[in-house]
Formats: sequence, C-alpha cells, structure tokens
Amino acid sequence: MNNIIDREVVNEVDEFILVRYIERCLDNKEPESVEEAVDILFKLLGCEFGRKVINMHPLIFLAKYHFTLGLYIRNCFGLWKKDSKVMRELNVFSADEASSIIMDKLWHRFRRECYKQTNYDEIEFKKTLFIPEEYTD
Repeated sequence: MNNIIDREVVNEVDEFILVRYIERCLDNKEPESVEEAVDILFKLLGCEFGRKVINMHPLIFLAKYHFTLGLYIRNCFGLWKKDSKVMRELNVFSADEASSIIMDKLWHRFRRECYKQTNYDEIEFKKTLFIPEEYTD
C-alpha cells in the first residue's frame, strides 16, 4: 500500500515541478503560428518530458496537462487576446480549444522525435510470438 501512495506522491511532485517550471512566461514572445508555438514548447520541455508522455493516449495527455501546460499555452502565448495570430490560424473562438490543438500537435511531435525503441520493446514482442517446438533449434 505504501508503494502506491509513494508513486502518487511522486506523480504529484512531477506535476508541481511542471507547474513551477511553466508558471512564468519565459520570453513573453507570442508565437506567430501554431508550428512556432509547438517549436517553443518542444524546446522548453525537451525529450526527457516527451518520453514520459508519449505512451499516454493523446486524450489522457490533454486531460492531465490541461490545467498546467494548457494554462501556460493559453496565458503565455496570448490566446485570450482578440488579435491572437494563433487563434486566427486555427480559426477557433475558445482559447481552451486552441491550447488543446497545440498540445495535440506537441504530443505528436514528441511521439515522432523522442521515441526510442528499447530492448524491452523487443523482448515483449518476442514473448508474444508463439513458435512450435519442432521449428526451434
């Protein structure tokens, strides 16, 4: 039972660190496009964070980080402003919807650029393969 509680505490600490890290806008530069927004976030968070989230379903990622990373995106990228270039590019009216789209694109970039196959992945695949004994050496 203590192990489960410890894991939950560790997850909460990770969330707290993420909130503290993105609590302030780093350069106050609003992105000109969605791709620029994703580039900024990718550079800010890096593959270390990306590897933690790429195994999540994208909707779980959106739900889990809506009030942390999503808040950073909405506030620091100026999505609440009427003249936001990102909002115009996405053609949406809600900053929440825009931040969800940006987070989805970020998750896919993490998936594309941060995924490394490990030996564990290969072992799991081999375990699922059934080879009759007469075909093995």
